Amino acid sequence: MNFCAKKKPVVITNLASVISGPEWTLHYIKNVCGSKQVSLKAPRPHSSEWAGLENSPVTRVEDYLTALPEHLYLFDWSLPLNAPELAKNFHVPEYFEDNLLTKTGPGAMYRDSWPSLFIGAKGTGSGLHVDAFGSHFYMYLISGRKRWKFYPAERIKDLNPVFWDSLDPTFPKDIDPTIPSYTVDLCAGETLFVPAGCPHTVLNLEQTVAVSGNFVNQTNVQLFKKHMKVNALKDPRSFDLLQEMLNLNLIA
Repeated sequence: MNFCAKKKPVVITNLASVISGPEWTLHYIKNVCGSKQVSLKAPRPHSSEWAGLENSPVTRVEDYLTALPEHLYLFDWSLPLNAPELAKNFHVPEYFEDNLLTKTGPGAMYRDSWPSLFIGAKGTGSGLHVDAFGSHFYMYLISGRKRWKFYPAERIKDLNPVFWDSLDPTFPKDIDPTIPSYTVDLCAGETLFVPAGCPHTVLNLEQTVAVSGNFVNQTNVQLFKKHMKVNALKDPRSFDLLQEMLNLNLIA
């Protein structure tokens, strides 16, 4: 909770077992959910989409994993909604269990969106972005290496954010090199916490498999409410979620 409030990214090592059952290799994942459909993302350096990720045609998980193309990314694929067989064997680390989004009723927006799966070939990744709707984020890296580049949250205005239809900005490709930043290489077996509002990029240095989650607790609930009120202007589900959380005394 202290690192949430301080808005400091943290790498956590030596966690107790996060995954039970067989190792999540590509072969195992293909056997468990190869017939499922997935909408892939295509990283584009000059894209105006969030994180520079363009939608790509739907394909089968097995076909994607067999080819593992260098230009496509399996990104933030909900395990509870798409692969419950995998979801039941993933245990959210205790640091991230305090999540207001999971205390709502069945069918509520975001309740079953996470944990989610990320798989990418070497060279894939995501452009500069801030995690959506004011949420905190964690990622457990199963295999491979990922390079994260962070910018200070208080310098986000200097990154020239563009707000299209929400409070989740996109950013130009060319960033002022004088703005301070730092990089972290996340290795297999490590977990990364990314606080709400922290701009970052991600590059897969190797073929990677990872599981992630977005969450809201008391340290970012006010930012979450601000985002959702704006989102509710065009998405009634956001209004419904806020109303339900208010009725359940999860927010005030």
